[in-house]
Amino acid sequence: MSSSAWGVAANPSMMVAPAVAPEAAAEPIDARAFAAMMRAFEPFEPAPRIAVAVSGGPDSLALTLLLDEWVRPRGGSVLALTVDHGLRPEAAAEAAWTGEVLAARGIEHAILRWQGPKPGNVRQQHAREERYLRLRERCAEDGILHLAIAHHREDRAETVLLRIGAGSQLDGVAGIAHEREMPELRLIRPLLDEPKARLLATLRARGLSWVDDPSNLNPDYARVRIRRALPLLSRQGLDVESINEFAGGIGRARQIIEAAQDALLARAVWLHPAGFATLDPVAFAGSPEPVSFGALSRVLLAVGGLVYPPRTARLERLHAALSEGLERGRTLGGCRIVPRKARWLVVHEAERVLSETLEPGANLVHDGRFELTLHVDAPRGLSLGSLGRDGWAELTASAPALKACPIPPPARPALAAIRDDDGVREVPSLGWMRPGVASAVASWTFAPRRALTGAGFTVALRQRHIISKGV
Repeated sequence: MSSSAWGVAANPSMMVAPAVAPEAAAEPIDARAFAAMMRAFEPFEPAPRIAVAVSGGPDSLALTLLLDEWVRPRGGSVLALTVDHGLRPEAAAEAAWTGEVLAARGIEHAILRWQGPKPGNVRQQHAREERYLRLRERCAEDGILHLAIAHHREDRAETVLLRIGAGSQLDGVAGIAHEREMPELRLIRPLLDEPKARLLATLRARGLSWVDDPSNLNPDYARVRIRRALPLLSRQGLDVESINEFAGGIGRARQIIEAAQDALLARAVWLHPAGFATLDPVAFAGSPEPVSFGALSRVLLAVGGLVYPPRTARLERLHAALSEGLERGRTLGGCRIVPRKARWLVVHEAERVLSETLEPGANLVHDGRFELTLHVDAPRGLSLGSLGRDGWAELTASAPALKACPIPPPARPALAAIRDDDGVREVPSLGWMRPGVASAVASWTFAPRRALTGAGFTVALRQRHIISKGV
């Protein structure tokens, strides 16, 4: 595909700014204004290296250009990352066009592709999880500590309304955080308080076009229906500004509750590096419901390896069952919750553990929970999946001493196991290898996508250039 970075693109999904636009009255974001936005996320290391997720749409393209202009005088650089899910035939051409635009500005760009088989019906949430996973993996490979996302004020308002409609509680209704700490990096959203009109004006001021994703107009998606309803809601006083003010207040309340949840998790939950958790029912029963409810959700996320919590109604039923005294096992969020010796045991469902083929020297995140690196001389043909009951029986038949290992029986089937043509070769969490073989694993760490505790919901107060975080 041939296109000009400054004019009309050849791809029909591209659009160029019209001569007169509704956003014409909006002020472009200049270097001074953007520097004020970035001060909320200081300090940065000398010569910062920042990754930015860019689709070629106006929001992410504007953020990429602003970041590049901000970081260059500081001796740093930007890596723009486009994820091609392979779900639309025109996506590859759009990604290539985006690379041309950025190359004209001297901005490094890489395309990350979702390889391999995909579910028959890929939901937006699944695609979003895969996108973030690939972005995080690339940042980890390059040692990048900051990943910028182009969410803006309207995105936040739409998210709040969507989560209210889905019955979300405090953690969801607070909307999108300005910053989110993750094990290997932090997500930053410098444009979260800015209206989309300013981002469009920023591109128009530079004479740039952008990619127009047709899914943003598809009423089959709830977010599109919410977006179309916003003008009507605005006439009733529920405009974007008031929704964001509401979310900001909820976010500050959420910080207080998150601090209490962290305290409860610290004294009542034991997270085992094999990927399961033990909970103290007495401590949970003695905590206010919003605190224990949120803490339970975070345990499920950590053990289940998920990014988003289960639906509120299901979580409420589980919380009520636990409050009344757990007499039998329950399942939710890819986890089993079972009573054991006056405690609750939360284990991953063995049937939900993903299976995958391993390549020598590979670095990967397995099942959303384990980070591992294989030796470069590891044999080919290895696979990684759940141990299962048959696998446990195979292990204990050859090594009866394993029956006395500290891993409780309900957690054993979900242990990650490496197999070859001869059966179970290695169980990293047990430190067990079949006699006569060397370990294929160079490193193995339990690092769920959503950590049990950590930095809380973040609200950037730009007028004072500080960031307020939950502890």
